[in-house]
Amino acid sequence: MFARVVYLQCRRFLLSPVFWICSVLLSVVLVINSNMAIADREVGNDIVYAYGFAVMNTEAVVLSFLPALPFALSYMDEKKEHSLRLAYIRCDVDSFITAKFISVVLSGLCVSFLGNILYFLVMSSVLPVLCKSANISGAYGIDYLLEIGRPYVYLFATMLCQALSASLFTALTFFFSMFIREKYTVMVLPLLCYHIAFLAESLTDRPFLRQYCIEVPN
Repeated sequence: MFARVVYLQCRRFLLSPVFWICSVLLSVVLVINSNMAIADREVGNDIVYAYGFAVMNTEAVVLSFLPALPFALSYMDEKKEHSLRLAYIRCDVDSFITAKFISVVLSGLCVSFLGNILYFLVMSSVLPVLCKSANISGAYGIDYLLEIGRPYVYLFATMLCQALSASLFTALTFFFSMFIREKYTVMVLPLLCYHIAFLAESLTDRPFLRQYCIEVPN
């Protein structure tokens, strides 16, 4: 029964028009920021540079808010509509909330990852994945994948990281929606947590969020 509830919840957000609209909007925002960077010649003319620039210059509000829109507030909506009692008939309260949490996290992950994949498909029609003239040396962390000649794996890993970050935001939104009735407050609180975490990270000696250590060819 629990698996059935998870399936129904996932099917619900996949059939939602908002899910697909948010995915497309996310890709459009990334493409616009990439085109602006390429036009200004601030980055190299390949997808790796363009995507890195687009992510770094796109507000975290957009990258996290759009994936949360389709389904993160569904529990709050069902609670206001007094439809939770019908859901509790199928399974107990704890199982339903767990199933809802899993589906909410998956919805945020899917919106973000799908938007990034759409971005890659659009940009791959006009740009190479990585310029052969790019000078990559002394890379660390995930950037080492570029140094060893794995640009596709690098892009997949970075897009997956973005999707996991978005799923964390949707999970926080779902958590706050269980205790707060005001939608705007529920959406703002995860952003506040993000900025506090970013501030704390910036005070450390070895920040987790790093810039791309790739030299742009002249």
